[in-house]
Amino acid sequence: MISGWDFIRGLKRHYSVTQSFRYPYSYLRVTRSDLVGDTETMEEQIAAELHISRLELQELCDRLDIRLITGRAEEAEKLPSSDGQSWLRELMEEEEATARPAAVGSSVAPCPVVHFYGYKGGQGRSTVLNVLARVLADAGWKVLALDLDAEAPSLDVLAGCRASALENSVLSLRTTTPPVPLLAYRSDRSDGQVDLLPFRPDGDLFDLDAAALAQETSRFPNILERMARRLLPVLVDYHVLLVDHRTGLAHTVIPWLHALPGPVVAFARADGQWRHAKAAFRLLWQMGAQGGLLVSAVPADWSDERFESEKLAEVLPLLEELAIAKQVEGGADAVRDHWLIWPYLHALAFGEIPPIEELSHRQLRPIQDLRRLLSLAKDRRKAPVLHPSGAQDDGDFVQTQALTRLTTPNNGILLVMGRKGTGKTRLLRELVKRQVGEALLVPEDFPENLGGVQDRDPVLDPYRKSGEEEQFWWTLLAAGLRD
Repeated sequence: MISGWDFIRGLKRHYSVTQSFRYPYSYLRVTRSDLVGDTETMEEQIAAELHISRLELQELCDRLDIRLITGRAEEAEKLPSSDGQSWLRELMEEEEATARPAAVGSSVAPCPVVHFYGYKGGQGRSTVLNVLARVLADAGWKVLALDLDAEAPSLDVLAGCRASALENSVLSLRTTTPPVPLLAYRSDRSDGQVDLLPFRPDGDLFDLDAAALAQETSRFPNILERMARRLLPVLVDYHVLLVDHRTGLAHTVIPWLHALPGPVVAFARADGQWRHAKAAFRLLWQMGAQGGLLVSAVPADWSDERFESEKLAEVLPLLEELAIAKQVEGGADAVRDHWLIWPYLHALAFGEIPPIEELSHRQLRPIQDLRRLLSLAKDRRKAPVLHPSGAQDDGDFVQTQALTRLTTPNNGILLVMGRKGTGKTRLLRELVKRQVGEALLVPEDFPENLGGVQDRDPVLDPYRKSGEEEQFWWTLLAAGLRD
């Protein structure tokens, strides 16, 4: 029995072959001046020249989802127009050029898009995405993470947040309801944050919705491009979109990458399990060639130096593919800096991503390299602007042990006192932002969206005119203590 490529290349040796893809079939228009007669006669002729039987020819076409259009060039029917994206189409069209330019998608995102892909599970893909997202947020970035792993979603678990409604998930992109991302992480070091659209809401109630979307998009993947277009208005509010894909040859990967083009961060442990995925890596890097790179997880008991020296030979074939995709001279050596080594995170045994400050320099160094290689190294933190009351200060909120207790809900602390200029108003703003406290009386430059009565509000004039300002303050204090 011959392989698919033996079949295609055999046809091209003997006939003029043009092709088109209309999901789910590849259409091959096979013509030659002496190819005449009815369908059975022409198929017998083609099979004989390939040294197979007509039955084997039909089995090959059925197995490869190929439809043959045969005859003389002037008589054979026309090819259907191409429509739909899939691994099969990309592999078939790859034969036409060794290195194609990066694909231009059907949608133009208003912010950079980075795709995270691994041929096998357990490669560190979702973990690295989460850590990168938080590091970017600490640098002032507004990040949206998108979980497209329909069969095994996990970003919400790693981020420690749960969706409870369709509009808070990827499932909303199949409805008329606009998606509403969840807040997954708010930085204490900047005004950056990470928002998340998990694949599905939490709970058994949404099992049917999730299963139906996974099944529908496997039959009609063009739906995915329409879903991508529904996401575009949301992306206006973000600096970058990080996309977590399903592993292997999942049907969703190619349509989403085509709809929202961007560099592909591919994950492969140097354990030989990637060898069947060589073509997949090559195709994805070609579609997002400008920033493609490779990440390999290193065992905890190995040093980076040992891993690199012992595993480089195995990784070199993938780096060669990356160099071809990026269309750079010098082969693997030219893209050696695009191979990053990521140490395993033992803390993930407990589910959630640990705080960034608990990660080691060894774990954070490849994240900074990732930022540089993806052109995400910009620091977006605003320069601190100080105000007389401290109500709108942009400086870092230093999280001491005492302040950690204070910002914990139901902590039992009712009153914060201090001399002027000691940071009470700045603290009040932080407590209100975290929904731990409520603003009552605030200075005139306090952010209006955080509530409170400004100290120059006319509603307080009766107290000022009556000379009972002191009585007002004692009343306010008593009310606070009673609550």
